[in-house]
Amino acid sequence: MLKISVPHTVVWDDADWARLRKMGDVSYFAEYPATKAELIARIGEADIIVGADVEFSSEVIKSNPNLRMISIWSTGYDNVDLDAARQRAIVVSNVPGYSAYSVAEQAWAMALHLAKKLTQADAHVRAKQFDWSAIRGLELYGKTVGIIGTGAIGAHSAAIARGFGCQVLAHTKHPSPARAKNLGVTYVSLAELLAKSDIILLHAPLTDETKNMINAEAFSQMANKPILVNTARGGIIDMDAVVNALEEGQIRGFGLDVMWEEPPDWDSPAIQKLLAADRVIFAPHCGAHTRESFQRLTSICLDNVEAFLKGEPTHVVT
Repeated sequence: MLKISVPHTVVWDDADWARLRKMGDVSYFAEYPATKAELIARIGEADIIVGADVEFSSEVIKSNPNLRMISIWSTGYDNVDLDAARQRAIVVSNVPGYSAYSVAEQAWAMALHLAKKLTQADAHVRAKQFDWSAIRGLELYGKTVGIIGTGAIGAHSAAIARGFGCQVLAHTKHPSPARAKNLGVTYVSLAELLAKSDIILLHAPLTDETKNMINAEAFSQMANKPILVNTARGGIIDMDAVVNALEEGQIRGFGLDVMWEEPPDWDSPAIQKLLAADRVIFAPHCGAHTRESFQRLTSICLDNVEAFLKGEPTHVVT
């Protein structure tokens, strides 16, 4: 019988489990593996893995000669060694776009929080003060928003920006006039986006090209001292560079739903400085964690397994 391993915690309904168990013999582990060896042991001789936030390294992939598919329970796939998977002809499928609404909303919630200085306003009132002149926010109407990455999340984020009456600049690897018209954005170079934007939202995947894309040079080009929000992947921003940008006043505020390591090294000097900064707002990579988005995530993830078993794999990562 087909063997399926779910090697770490997932949040599924009974109907989702019933659906997967119709496809094969399912092994589920309700906690995250502590070591690579434990992950390998949990996968065992499974034909299919369903999982997300663990490292499917070359060693892990090569440890199981029976492995035929990895169905990623997420959009991001930077935790999978794709070269090792290709060498074994293992199909890797992901779930694009499931969290587009939730993550775009999270990005804008952070941007608004920083623009309106809500942390400072809340602390002001809790200190039993009520001086409106002490809190001066930023009006979004008429401002320029720069969106890096215009996939499903970036597209919805652009729609929100237009709703606020903002001009939207965008940067992506493959711009097109048709997509620009459809999204209501103007595609520009990264340098132009950095120079003109009052708010910058990161919605791009982490690749060799985007790693440390927002570095010291990029911060030096941010003429309008923008609010910067990252709900994509931590590695898109150079950590030391963003700490320096905050200290030097090159950005107005920084929102991050993602970290360079998750969980972060709490003793890192850079993380310590970010935690102490009053113009920074954090979230624990929870932007996608809504009931609605997780229902879509699980449904499409299981669709991918069914399609693979029918010989017609979908959402294959290449």
